[in-house]
Amino acid sequence: RPRVSHTDVRSQHGFLKRSSSVSSSSSDDIDGLLDSARRKVKRSSDGERASADFERQRRQRDADISKRSEEEMQRRIEEAVAARVAEEMERRREAMETEVRRRVEESRHNMEKQLLQEVEQRRAQMIADQQKREEEERRRLQELEQMLAEKSKQLEEAQRSLAEERLAMVEERRLIDEARRQLEQEQEKKMRLDQQVILNKGRVRPKLSFSLKPTV
Repeated sequence: RPRVSHTDVRSQHGFLKRSSSVSSSSSDDIDGLLDSARRKVKRSSDGERASADFERQRRQRDADISKRSEEEMQRRIEEAVAARVAEEMERRREAMETEVRRRVEESRHNMEKQLLQEVEQRRAQMIADQQKREEEERRRLQELEQMLAEKSKQLEEAQRSLAEERLAMVEERRLIDEARRQLEQEQEKKMRLDQQVILNKGRVRPKLSFSLKPTV
């Protein structure tokens, strides 16, 4: 068996110690590289998000500026148009007022002429209507006089007919009263005979005869 010296043992121990140190250092380096890569990726992602936010804000600012510019341009256009219209209206105002006065005067003259014509037409119509009413009143008066004469004649005839009917009714009432009295007398006579028959049962019942006078 070969003999191992203390120098060899120390050499081997140092080699093992250096090997362990190198292995530990390599592992730390790998972890560091991985952390660095992760940080770079994270910084890149954060940068992209920040860039996107900046771009979105820039576009929003541009849109706001463009909108304000359009609104300002529209306002200036409207003001310019309003000023031009006001100038044109002021320029034409005198001519318009003159034309309006002319038309008003013409309209007034036409209205006066039309009113005079209407008044004349109404006056003529009123005269014609008055004449027509007077003629109609005369005609109606004649008709009423004729109707009154006819009614008077009819009234006389009706009174005469009523008097005749009244006499006929009186005569008819007299005949009815006379017939009723005869009937009552016959009924009383029959009742007396019936009572006599009841009282004299053993005797022969006499024959009864009734006679009524014809009514006219």
